[in-house]
Amino acid sequence: MGGAGKTMSRVVVISTKGNILYTNQKVVEEFPLPVSGINDVLKTVLACSEEEADKIQQKVLSGNGHQIKQTIMTGGQTKTYITNIEPLMEKDTVSSLAIISSDISQLLEESEISTCSTRNQFLANMNHELRTPLIGILGSVDLLLQSKLNNIQTENVEVIKDCGEQLLDIINEILNVSKLELGLVEINLEACNLFDIFSKAAKIIDPMLAKKGLGLKLDIPLKMPSHVLTDRVKLFQIICNILYNSVKFTNKGQIILKAAVKNELEQRSWLYVSVSDTGIGIPYSRMQEIFEPFTQLDNSSSRNFGGTGLGLYVCKKLLELMDGDIWVDNNYNNDRGTVVHFRIPIQIVSSINNNPDNKCNANEQIQDDFLMVNPRRILIVEDNHLNQKIVSQMLRTYGFEVSSASNGLECLNILQEKEFDAILMDMQMPLMDGYETTRFIAKDSSLNHIPIIAMTANAMIGDREKCLAAGCVSYLAKPFKTDELIQEIKKFLNRETSPSKNREQSSAPFIAELIPEFMALLSDMITDLDDAVEQKQFKKIQGISHDIKGTAGMYGFIKISKKAALIEQAAKFKARETILSLTKQLHYLFEEASAQVS
Repeated sequence: MGGAGKTMSRVVVISTKGNILYTNQKVVEEFPLPVSGINDVLKTVLACSEEEADKIQQKVLSGNGHQIKQTIMTGGQTKTYITNIEPLMEKDTVSSLAIISSDISQLLEESEISTCSTRNQFLANMNHELRTPLIGILGSVDLLLQSKLNNIQTENVEVIKDCGEQLLDIINEILNVSKLELGLVEINLEACNLFDIFSKAAKIIDPMLAKKGLGLKLDIPLKMPSHVLTDRVKLFQIICNILYNSVKFTNKGQIILKAAVKNELEQRSWLYVSVSDTGIGIPYSRMQEIFEPFTQLDNSSSRNFGGTGLGLYVCKKLLELMDGDIWVDNNYNNDRGTVVHFRIPIQIVSSINNNPDNKCNANEQIQDDFLMVNPRRILIVEDNHLNQKIVSQMLRTYGFEVSSASNGLECLNILQEKEFDAILMDMQMPLMDGYETTRFIAKDSSLNHIPIIAMTANAMIGDREKCLAAGCVSYLAKPFKTDELIQEIKKFLNRETSPSKNREQSSAPFIAELIPEFMALLSDMITDLDDAVEQKQFKKIQGISHDIKGTAGMYGFIKISKKAALIEQAAKFKARETILSLTKQLHYLFEEASAQVS
């Protein structure tokens, strides 16, 4: 009796008379077996009752196998086992039983991780697809608002802008969650001013407060240390999320934000923040659920108040990353609202001016109203000429001089002839893409002083890091608003020569010029698509439909963009009948759009 070799499975062979014929080392290591007896062995290996063991024995001795999955405590750990009891036959008669018990705990854990990773990659991919049509929507809306509109037109465009920004917020929340769950979010410590963070968070929610007639009180001790070392961006996001939640679920009364710095626990300094409201409160039985993803108190709350149910979940994950924690108090029965508390460890900075890591207010020092000493030259590297025109118009409205290139090679040629203060680089282009072009510029001592800002529709996990690794100083995910573009550029310009907006310039002529050009381009692309379909050139169909999807989405023709995306998918599987049907629908949508434009 005995066995050698190390395995994750426990193996026992026992005769029908109850004698143990074989055990492997795993069995010997984990527990002593009884000397004999089928039932006794089954009870020991399976940790089951006499009755259960008897049923299994009868089943197997009749020539049938049996499988059981169990989660049991062994060696102080909870483990999951799959156990197979199989009859071993000799001349058509059961001569012995083989008991093979495999520990599948690690496999289950890896499967769960894999499922989570797959789900989050899917969310990241969907992020990319959803952002594409928003490029045109928000970009065109910004330009329209700068043109001469009557009151009704302005109101309608503002509605489009608000809805687009809400959709972009939801997309950003989902992307944040996928990054957090995949462990791709890092802590970036920097010296910053707590009073500035609280003040800016209050300004963010000020329109919501005014709309609902709510008050906001900041209860912050004046003697509290102002400058600390922490992750400024994540702290700001946490405070904004909690404030937004409080305002959303409060219809009357006020919001109170309290903050204090305390020294405790191994002589560490901690920032304590609480946000209290006079809203609907939370039932005690649901306290912990509010920190779960996609959670609302109930269906009626979801309908009445909206939202993704991700705000507090993101806060909890970020605080865990920062070695902090979050909890909730309330008086639900007396309708006194909710108090959300959180705390994070911080390091107090005694002299902000002497701290080399101080970057807190660098961006805020640059304002729109400085005089232009010299117009700044910006090079746009973008293969889509409609994107070129929209971004160029955004920049010219703020007084920039703009040049453009359609690929990396053209960009490098222009850089040999003319000097630029910044480059906006699309990362996916023909001939030479943005990554290769950026790496080339970074190696050239005569060019590597020019800041390169990545400008791409990709917002998947790792895209920002990939752009920065290539040599870009920053990353803008399409779609972006005009103000976001300008602020990002100004981070890398000197204060004295910062551009100011030319408020006399109108975008109306530009828009009027761009619409027919877009429709003409789209018509040509659809004609090329028809030819490729007729000749069954599926690779070409895939490429043209991809271009139509991106171009139409960029300019806000969502139905056309979606239809082209379906054609692209069908082309991957060479589904010609489906492509023919979808192409007819695409023609109809194009005719409909042409009539509307006319």
